[in-house]
Amino acid sequence: MILRLPSMRAAMSRPRRKALAGAILAACLAAPGAESYAVPRTAGECEVQKFAEGISGSTAWDPPQVGNVGSGVPVGTVLATRWLTISSGFRYQDKTMPMAYLAHGAYWRGVPYDLPAIVPTNVPGVGLRVRPAGRQELKFENAIRAYASLGLDHADAGQKNGFASSIMVELVVTGTVPSGSHQVTDQDPNFPAARMHIRMAQMRPQPAAGDDIAHVDGKIPGSGATCLDDAWFDVKELISIGATPPQVTAVCEVDARYLGFGHEVPMGKVTADDFPSPGSRAGAARFSISLSNCAAEAKPRLAFYAGGPGRVPGMQALRLDPQPGYARNLGIVLTRQGDAAPLAIGAGAADLTFYSFPGQPIAPGATANFDLEAHYQRTDHDRPGGVTPGPANSSARFQVRYD
Repeated sequence: MILRLPSMRAAMSRPRRKALAGAILAACLAAPGAESYAVPRTAGECEVQKFAEGISGSTAWDPPQVGNVGSGVPVGTVLATRWLTISSGFRYQDKTMPMAYLAHGAYWRGVPYDLPAIVPTNVPGVGLRVRPAGRQELKFENAIRAYASLGLDHADAGQKNGFASSIMVELVVTGTVPSGSHQVTDQDPNFPAARMHIRMAQMRPQPAAGDDIAHVDGKIPGSGATCLDDAWFDVKELISIGATPPQVTAVCEVDARYLGFGHEVPMGKVTADDFPSPGSRAGAARFSISLSNCAAEAKPRLAFYAGGPGRVPGMQALRLDPQPGYARNLGIVLTRQGDAAPLAIGAGAADLTFYSFPGQPIAPGATANFDLEAHYQRTDHDRPGGVTPGPANSSARFQVRYD
């Protein structure tokens, strides 16, 4: 006979445009002196757009809710990511040779350069890291690192155009996350105010990803056009602009035996004679529900509710599976080991009574055990005549919550 207990889990550059020779010749014949093909040009009137101006875009956090970040999650683990689009605009100016380029470069301001390249957030143990174009992390250093570029060629001077690039933002485990559910909304208020800056600059030659463009002045020799602009974004914007701030939960890991189909607890064999009177018990089977890799100061609680067969009316006992020939006037009660008092068994997931795990609060990384016993108990709820023999199986479910 068995009792089954499953748990319930509460871009660098844009391709250069090239015109066909036949098209160029036709245009020149039709309108002598007119330009209708792309030629290298400089840029002016450059501006990097702020998120609040409704130009730059963003994606939601993936995932929006981070599952258990207990003590078993290594430092450096990426919990969630999102992408931000940095938009900028400019106007084509005079012709130049060779090709001039626009670049986007990123850098931090307000942060000492000797610190790790992760900004601590308002949630202890969770930091924010930026990866321009999804490449190497943006470091706290005295440099502006190019991560995207665009070749400047166009048929017409005075034409406006746009230049966009992408920034990846990550939430990373940096240490112990305290027990509970936490929303990541901003940087740690005790950390120096950090701002990510984006610089848009005109230059020649084309920069490679990671090149320092801090000393680029945005000018091209022989041209009067200048293209140089900065915009900054604070940590709160990086987290929440255009998205719901992510939720991080730090609890404990439930014993893997109880996940999925559930864990079987063998109850052994008993006879009808073992139940001489109503309320008689027999066939005690010991088992434990374990939680491991607990978050710091975790305070877990456990509750049970009836599985498919349901609960015996008016009693804290599980009904037996109504399989052919099953035993009658019998149920299963759950107790703590060494305690005769039955634990409450809810009729469903909305009817729960929670019991605290012993030894709270749980030390970081420790294992918590809830030691239990399952007993057959005479219930006399089916029909007169006492217990009748037959298969005596049932099931219960449990939930774990945290204070």
